[in-house]
Amino acid sequence: MKPSAARIALGLFITTASLMASTTASAETTGRWKNAASPSGTPYYFGVSGGPLCGGNRCTYNQNTPIILWTSSQNDQYWGAAAPGTGHVLNNYGDIVSGTPWCLHPSGSTNNSNLVIDPCLTSSIDNWRLISAESLGAPFPGCFAFQNQLSWRVMSVYRGSIFSGAHVLEYDFCQPGSNVCGSPAGYHADQFWCPVP
Repeated sequence: MKPSAARIALGLFITTASLMASTTASAETTGRWKNAASPSGTPYYFGVSGGPLCGGNRCTYNQNTPIILWTSSQNDQYWGAAAPGTGHVLNNYGDIVSGTPWCLHPSGSTNNSNLVIDPCLTSSIDNWRLISAESLGAPFPGCFAFQNQLSWRVMSVYRGSIFSGAHVLEYDFCQPGSNVCGSPAGYHADQFWCPVP
């Protein structure tokens, strides 16, 4: 019996969908995210300025609290994100009572807009694409660039200056051949983040 055109079309659709799923699937990576520009022996991670606010059995955050660099300290430095992939960058501490998710959120859409912690939204402003350094040919193996899906800017450290308390913000992606980041041309280490379990 000859297969019908509808069956052939359905088979092609399922095969195509399976191939697409296999190429876009990604696993969530949970842990601290070290900045690739951290000096040797002193890793710096992004977290919430001041950490979580705890009273009684409740721990939460104030909305619009800035994201900063800090050496390893509190649980506010634990984040979950699809790496590689696209989606929310969730703070794993969040609100331990209500379960309300808190997300990495740009305070604006221009260069040097601070990143903050906020309740998650469904719009593209709270979606980030994590791009592996290897796929870009950048010299930071195992690390990722976090690209905001509204502004297309990436998570960076203010002026690339690595120290405890440095502001984490969004900035144009520095890449070889682009003139947006000045000299030297090429990838900037402060725009790459490396997962640490």
